[in-house]
Amino acid sequence: MKKNYIFVTLALLILLGGGSGIYLYKGLDQNTNIDKIYIDKTVTAQAAYSGLNTVNSMVNVYNTWQPLKADVISTGNSNTCAVLEEGTVQCWGPNEYGQLGVGGRSYQVENNPYPKSIQGLIDVVDVQTDGTLSCALLVDHTVKCWGDVSIVDATHYNSWEYQLSPVLITGLPAVKTMAIGRDTVCFAMLNTDEVKCFDRNHNQGVMVSGLSGTISSLTIGVKTCVLDNQIVKCWNDINNPIATPLSPSITNATSVSSGGVHSCALLSTGGVKCWGLNSYGQLGDGTYNNSSTPITVTGINSATAISAGSYHTCATLANNTMKCWGRNSYGQLGNGTQTSINTPILVPSEFAFKAVSAGGDHTCGIDTEDRIACWGRAEYGSLGNRNTTNNQYYPVGVADVDDSCNI
Repeated sequence: MKKNYIFVTLALLILLGGGSGIYLYKGLDQNTNIDKIYIDKTVTAQAAYSGLNTVNSMVNVYNTWQPLKADVISTGNSNTCAVLEEGTVQCWGPNEYGQLGVGGRSYQVENNPYPKSIQGLIDVVDVQTDGTLSCALLVDHTVKCWGDVSIVDATHYNSWEYQLSPVLITGLPAVKTMAIGRDTVCFAMLNTDEVKCFDRNHNQGVMVSGLSGTISSLTIGVKTCVLDNQIVKCWNDINNPIATPLSPSITNATSVSSGGVHSCALLSTGGVKCWGLNSYGQLGDGTYNNSSTPITVTGINSATAISAGSYHTCATLANNTMKCWGRNSYGQLGNGTQTSINTPILVPSEFAFKAVSAGGDHTCGIDTEDRIACWGRAEYGSLGNRNTTNNQYYPVGVADVDDSCNI
């Protein structure tokens, strides 16, 4: 939220008890399922509803609230990064490895419970983040990373010297797409469709064999998977990575996503198939039975995007609604409860979603107006709304507060 948009009335300032440290964001009241404006005076983001029960009050406050808008969203175990419309990057959440890219020494830079810009990083088309490392793909097909870059760059192989600002990863050909997960990074090359993967024991990189076509999707989780001419191929061992088709094979996939214990593929028909562990119903077939082979997710036939989190899964649909399933201990399914479910359930929201990223215990999405919303576990500031204590059980908009919205 920019200072020049702030025109809150004097009466409202008096109501809130002063004119400093006021933050605004919009979301659903998880008790009434009604849109309300949350007003926060502290970094712990305690929601105050008093005085906002009239339509006029809500409209007056909402007019001061500027949503953070983005083209790309990526959730890690607890942190989140987004590529904004102008090609810059903002991140929020835990920062013990410098994975937010905000500079300074790691022991001096605390967790950021609100979006923070990464200085000097421009012309970004994609961002990927995980528990220890974040990377950005630039428009010129180069890659810059921050956090524990020793995973991907041997010149920084010292776990006590995390890179707290983006550094160029040298020695890579032009990169088309990339993925980060489980302290592993993989890059698909633009001109050759070769895939090269890195981890702490292979920070010079290992080439993946078994690929023969055009790589269009790349993901790292419990397995590392790619789409090779729409065929899902996966591998487990970076020591000898051989991309192998599933059995039975999936040959009509448009994207693939691998989470903490399971993986899912979006099909060209709009359906979704998942495989792996199913302890919380994250495979979405109405059971809790594990499956080593892909099984069809119940009731999904018009999906446009898919994302597998640690133990939950979410998909956007053609009508811009979202459905989620699996573990819901922290409200990461966004349906107003903490009850896990083994079939897809609608995420009730004012947001018309077009993109989704499921993290460890939180979920974020982008709507058709490019606004970001997050929900689930609030610890470490994962939701980007200055809230570190109150889990959110419905989608809550993320405000553009990087330039400070102190009044």
